[in-house]
Amino acid sequence: MQLNAKVAVVGQRLKSTPEDVRSMPMAGAGTLNDGQVACDAGDGVRCAAVDGVLRPVGIVVHQHIGKNGTDSSGKEAYQQYDVPPIMRVGRIWVKPAVPITATGGKVYVRTANATTNNPLGSYQTSATDGTELVGATWDCISNADGMAIVQLRGA
Repeated sequence: MQLNAKVAVVGQRLKSTPEDVRSMPMAGAGTLNDGQVACDAGDGVRCAAVDGVLRPVGIVVHQHIGKNGTDSSGKEAYQQYDVPPIMRVGRIWVKPAVPITATGGKVYVRTANATTNNPLGSYQTSATDGTELVGATWDCISNADGMAIVQLRGA
Protein backbone atom coordinates (compact mmCIF):
# COMPACT_ATOMS: atom_id res chain seq x y z
CA MET A 1 0.00 0.00 0.00
CA GLN A 2 1.37 3.41 -0.99
CA LEU A 3 0.70 6.48 1.07
CA ASN A 4 0.26 9.76 -0.75
CA ALA A 5 0.31 11.88 2.37
CA LYS A 6 2.44 15.01 2.56
CA VAL A 7 5.30 15.06 5.00
CA ALA A 8 4.73 18.69 5.96
CA VAL A 9 2.88 21.90 5.10
CA VAL A 10 4.38 25.37 4.68
CA GLY A 11 4.65 27.12 7.99
CA GLN A 12 4.80 23.87 9.96
CA ARG A 13 7.38 24.06 12.70
CA LEU A 14 9.79 21.31 13.71
CA LYS A 15 9.80 20.80 17.46
CA SER A 16 13.42 19.71 17.79
CA THR A 17 15.08 22.95 18.88
CA PRO A 18 14.33 25.88 21.19
CA GLU A 19 12.05 28.38 19.50
CA ASP A 20 10.73 31.91 19.80
CA VAL A 21 7.27 32.44 18.30
CA ARG A 22 5.70 35.86 18.87
CA SER A 23 2.16 37.09 18.37
CA MET A 24 2.67 40.23 16.28
CA PRO A 25 -0.37 42.32 15.25
CA MET A 26 -0.36 42.95 11.51
CA ALA A 27 -0.10 46.50 10.23
CA GLY A 28 -0.47 48.04 6.78
CA ALA A 29 -1.83 46.76 3.51
CA GLY A 30 -1.37 43.30 2.05
CA THR A 31 -1.81 39.84 3.50
CA LEU A 32 0.35 37.15 5.09
CA ASN A 33 -0.03 33.38 4.73
CA ASP A 34 1.46 30.42 6.57
CA GLY A 35 5.14 30.00 5.73
CA GLN A 36 5.61 33.53 4.39
CA VAL A 37 8.16 36.06 5.60
CA ALA A 38 6.94 38.79 7.94
CA CYS A 39 8.67 42.16 8.28
CA ASP A 40 9.03 44.49 11.25
CA ALA A 41 6.40 47.23 10.78
CA GLY A 42 8.88 49.73 12.23
CA ASP A 43 8.19 49.49 15.95
CA GLY A 44 9.47 46.00 16.83
CA VAL A 45 5.97 45.00 17.95
CA ARG A 46 3.84 44.81 14.78
CA CYS A 47 4.50 42.90 11.58
CA ALA A 48 3.77 43.61 7.92
CA ALA A 49 3.94 41.92 4.53
CA VAL A 50 7.15 42.20 2.50
CA ASP A 51 7.13 45.52 0.65
CA GLY A 52 10.76 46.04 -0.33
CA VAL A 53 11.38 48.62 2.42
CA LEU A 54 10.76 46.95 5.79
CA ARG A 55 13.23 44.52 7.44
CA PRO A 56 12.33 40.78 7.39
CA VAL A 57 12.16 39.40 10.96
CA GLY A 58 10.57 35.95 10.85
CA ILE A 59 8.23 33.43 9.23
CA VAL A 60 4.49 32.94 9.77
CA VAL A 61 3.76 29.67 11.62
CA HIS A 62 0.94 27.45 10.29
CA GLN A 63 -2.22 27.93 12.31
CA HIS A 64 -5.87 27.16 11.55
CA ILE A 65 -7.41 30.17 13.28
CA GLY A 66 -7.13 33.96 13.29
CA LYS A 67 -7.20 34.64 9.54
CA ASN A 68 -9.85 37.21 8.68
CA GLY A 69 -8.80 38.09 5.13
CA THR A 70 -8.13 36.40 1.80
CA ASP A 71 -5.15 36.71 -0.52
CA SER A 72 -5.26 37.25 -4.30
CA SER A 73 -5.80 33.52 -4.90
CA GLY A 74 -8.75 33.33 -2.49
CA LYS A 75 -6.88 31.54 0.34
CA GLU A 76 -7.55 32.56 3.93
CA ALA A 77 -4.83 34.98 5.04
CA TYR A 78 -3.88 37.34 7.82
CA GLN A 79 -4.75 40.98 7.15
CA GLN A 80 -4.40 44.27 9.02
CA TYR A 81 -5.24 43.92 12.75
CA ASP A 82 -5.00 40.09 12.70
CA VAL A 83 -2.31 38.63 14.99
CA PRO A 84 -0.23 36.00 13.18
CA PRO A 85 2.33 33.85 15.04
CA ILE A 86 5.81 34.83 13.79
CA MET A 87 8.71 32.43 14.35
CA ARG A 88 11.99 34.25 14.97
CA VAL A 89 14.00 31.33 16.38
CA GLY A 90 13.50 27.65 15.47
CA ARG A 91 13.08 25.41 12.43
CA ILE A 92 10.18 25.76 9.96
CA TRP A 93 9.09 24.40 6.57
CA VAL A 94 8.89 26.87 3.66
CA LYS A 95 8.33 26.73 -0.12
CA PRO A 96 11.34 28.38 -1.82
CA ALA A 97 11.11 29.84 -5.34
CA VAL A 98 14.19 27.85 -6.38
CA PRO A 99 15.38 24.32 -5.53
CA ILE A 100 17.63 24.19 -2.46
CA THR A 101 20.59 21.96 -3.30
CA ALA A 102 22.90 22.55 -0.32
CA THR A 103 22.50 23.17 3.39
CA GLY A 104 24.00 25.94 5.52
CA GLY A 105 23.58 28.76 2.98
CA LYS A 106 22.03 32.12 3.80
CA VAL A 107 18.32 32.66 3.17
CA TYR A 108 17.31 35.68 1.08
CA VAL A 109 13.87 37.20 0.60
CA ARG A 110 12.91 38.85 -2.70
CA THR A 111 12.36 42.53 -1.99
CA ALA A 112 12.69 44.03 -5.49
CA ASN A 113 11.85 43.30 -9.14
CA ALA A 114 9.06 40.81 -8.44
CA THR A 115 8.07 38.35 -11.18
CA THR A 116 5.27 35.82 -11.52
CA ASN A 117 7.59 32.98 -10.44
CA ASN A 118 9.44 35.07 -7.84
CA PRO A 119 6.98 37.45 -6.14
CA LEU A 120 7.96 39.83 -3.35
CA GLY A 121 8.63 37.79 -0.24
CA SER A 122 9.68 34.61 -2.06
CA TYR A 123 12.64 32.65 -0.69
CA GLN A 124 15.84 32.45 -2.69
CA THR A 125 19.49 31.47 -2.34
CA SER A 126 21.13 34.62 -3.74
CA ALA A 127 21.18 38.29 -2.80
CA THR A 128 20.07 39.36 -6.29
CA ASP A 129 16.96 41.51 -5.82
CA GLY A 130 16.78 40.22 -2.26
CA THR A 131 17.42 41.01 1.38
CA GLU A 132 19.02 38.55 3.80
CA LEU A 133 16.74 37.06 6.45
CA VAL A 134 19.35 37.69 9.15
CA GLY A 135 20.25 34.61 11.20
CA ALA A 136 18.51 32.19 8.81
CA THR A 137 20.13 29.26 6.97
CA TRP A 138 18.88 26.39 4.81
CA ASP A 139 18.65 23.28 7.01
CA CYS A 140 17.89 20.71 4.28
CA ILE A 141 17.66 20.40 0.52
CA SER A 142 14.27 20.66 -1.20
CA ASN A 143 12.00 17.62 -0.92
CA ALA A 144 9.74 16.17 -3.65
CA ASP A 145 7.08 18.81 -2.88
CA GLY A 146 9.64 21.59 -3.40
CA MET A 147 9.71 22.43 0.32
CA ALA A 148 12.76 22.97 2.53
CA ILE A 149 13.52 23.70 6.18
CA VAL A 150 14.82 27.06 7.35
CA GLN A 151 16.75 27.34 10.63
CA LEU A 152 16.04 30.72 12.25
CA ARG A 153 18.41 32.11 14.85
CA GLY A 154 16.77 35.49 15.47
CA ALA A 155 16.69 38.47 13.16
